Formats: sequence, C-alpha cells, structure tokens
Amino acid sequence: MALKNLSLNYKNRLGFSEKFIIKTSERLLPYFQKIKKILKEKNNQEPESFLNLEVVNLKKIQTVAYEKTKSVKFLILIGIGGSISATQAIYEVLKKEFISYKNFLQPIFLDNLSALSLKETFDFLKKQKSKEILIVLVSQSGKTLESLINFNVLAQFLKKEKKQFENRSVIITEKNSLLWQIAEKKNFTLLEIPKAVSGRYAVFSNVSLFPLAALGINLYKFIAGAKTMRDRCLKEKNNPALMLAAFLFFNAKKGKTIVDYFFFEPALEFLRNWQKQLVAESLGKNKYGLTPTISLGPRDLHSLFQLSLAGPKNKATVFVSCFSSFKIFIKILPEFEKTIPFLKKKSVSEIVEAIFESVKNVYAKKNLPFVEIVLPKINEFYLGQFLMLQMMSIIFLAQLLKVNAFNQPAVALYKTKVLKMLKK
Repeated sequence: MALKNLSLNYKNRLGFSEKFIIKTSERLLPYFQKIKKILKEKNNQEPESFLNLEVVNLKKIQTVAYEKTKSVKFLILIGIGGSISATQAIYEVLKKEFISYKNFLQPIFLDNLSALSLKETFDFLKKQKSKEILIVLVSQSGKTLESLINFNVLAQFLKKEKKQFENRSVIITEKNSLLWQIAEKKNFTLLEIPKAVSGRYAVFSNVSLFPLAALGINLYKFIAGAKTMRDRCLKEKNNPALMLAAFLFFNAKKGKTIVDYFFFEPALEFLRNWQKQLVAESLGKNKYGLTPTISLGPRDLHSLFQLSLAGPKNKATVFVSCFSSFKIFIKILPEFEKTIPFLKKKSVSEIVEAIFESVKNVYAKKNLPFVEIVLPKINEFYLGQFLMLQMMSIIFLAQLLKVNAFNQPAVALYKTKVLKMLKK
C-alpha cells in the first residue's frame, strides 16, 4: 500500500491566494533551476548540497554505527545548535519505539555548557555498572568552545573512573579541521561533515545520521521521506515548500513577523529547538527576519491563546498536527456524570481533534492567518518529510527576502568577545 504524503493546507483569505503563489513561484524559478543543476551534477560545493541525498552512504554509516555500539550501554552525544538539535529532536519524537528493546542504547545529550549538568552526568555514570560508553563529539568547525569543553571535562572524568572511552569515541567534523587532525593522531574514529553545508541544514549528513543509526533509527525510511518531499518541493505546481514560503513572505510583508509553530501533538514539541534555530538563524539578517515561537495544544490554549486572539495582530501561525488512530475511550465516573455527560462513548483522540478544529474555526473568524501541516503518522518517513519541508521553505523564503539562508555572521560577535575575555 502506498504511503500517504504529509500535507499542507492553507486558507485563501486576507489576499493570500493562488495568484500570489503563482507570482512567488515565478520569482523563485531561477533558484529552482539552480538547485536542480546542483542535484544533477551532484555538486557538493554549494550550501544547497544538503539536498543531494543520493550521495549519502547509508550502508557505511550503519556499518560504523553497528561496530561502535557493540556491548555499549550509553551514548553521550556532545554538540550545540545544529550539531545536535535535530538528532535530539528526532530521537525524542520516536523514542517510545525503542525504550522497550532489551539492548536499548540510552543517550545522554550534552547540548549546552553547565557545571551543574556535567555534575549530574558524572553522578549518573558513577552509578552505572556498565563501563562501555560511546562518545560522539560533533563540531563542524572543530572549534566550538562549549562542545570542546564538555568533551575534555567528560574525558577527564572517564579516565579517573577507569571507564573505557579512547576506542569508543567518534569525532564528526570538517575534514582537515584542527579537531580532525588531533583526532586522527589519537586514532579516534572520524566522520566527515560536508564543508559547504551549514549545521542547521546538516540533518541528512553524518551530523545526525550516525548518532541516529547508533540509536536504532531506520535511516532508509528517514531518507526516503526526505527524498519524497524534496522532489515535491522542486515542482512548480502543488509545491508545499513554495506554498509555506509564500504564506510566510506574504504575512511578513503585512508586518506579521512572528511565526508561531503550534504543535497539536506533544511528541512533536521536541522539534522546537531545531525549528527555532532554522528560522531565526537563517532569516535574521539585514534587519529582516521572523521570530519563531512554539506553542503546544491543547495545553497552551490556556495561556498563549488569549494573546494570539486578543493581542497585537503581528503573527502568522503554522499548525502541525498528527492524530493518533489509537482509541482510548472515556468511561465517566458516576460522580462526574453531571459535569461531562456529553463525552460518553467519545475517545481522547476525538476530543483533541474537536478542540483543534474549533481552534482553527476561531482563527478563521478572527481573520488570523494560518496554515496547517498534517503528518499521517509519527515515524521516520514522515519526520524526514517534515524536516525537508521546513528547510526548503526557509531557503525559498530567504531568497524572497534577499538574505543568505546559510551564514550566521552575527553569532561570531559573542565568540570573539568570550575568547578575548578567557585569554586574559
């Protein structure tokens, strides 16, 4: 049976119409041609080469992951920003599929720099009987301060505890970076990050694919979903990334520079850190940009919903939903029959879906702009589709705003300052 595709629905209101989408498509046509040429030539020198999924060697990645995880109990993934956010999000969304495995590999994500977090990690590892740990350090430049500190402090702790890690370390970085050279001398396992690909667009490279393979994620389904969406998003008609980019561009021109990603499925909320970085870091240039916010339904209907409806009209909303087919029917306790009698024979999924439909109806009546992304199911295939849709819509939007989606020059400002302070 053929898989359904992730779908994107939008409302023709407030001037956002098919005509506007067609005009936007015409503006992006040269960029479509450029991407198609990159894919045809398998060019890996351009930042858009993250779309070149055909060059990804899944068999090699899985082979290395299998060899490195034999008898390993814990995987410690060290990175920050795009080096770790997508990996952690995908794992957290899908982890319910893996926690029942007998040989479940437990991850520890060191995605920030905190003395308290490191102490908690040390305390946890001290209590474990297993000495077999796999450490994966991800740093594209090889100079990421926070990640290098975490790695060095962790290595010092493990040496003290006499836990093996030298032959259980994998370094993922640009080829010939200083980190690459050091790791090569120490005989650590090395995996390359494509130099042209920015970290937040590197989810379909070794950056995420290796740790995901180690954690048991099906890479073939993940990449298959991404390829399916990529091909849809290079067509001139019925192109979901084009429609999403056009929607955000139209509303940005109207002063709606906040985009609220409103997830109606708790598991999907784990995508928030990757989503925020993708939007903010890709578009925030030359005094342009969108401010990404994250909401979770139905929970945030009792907090942020008031602001969205009655506050300033400065945001566009992207609803993301996936309604489970698993039915849990409500059996009303006798003492509660008078409070919710109308819910007899209703399932929890039906109720959440009804709440969601009501929210969309209210948005429509209030003339609040929104689009809806629907995942048929939460699995590797549809997550691959979702991530690819988001990345392609953002690079299209960057073209419309005339900004570079792939650099982040302002980030270097704090790095320069902190290095000066530490050198003193």
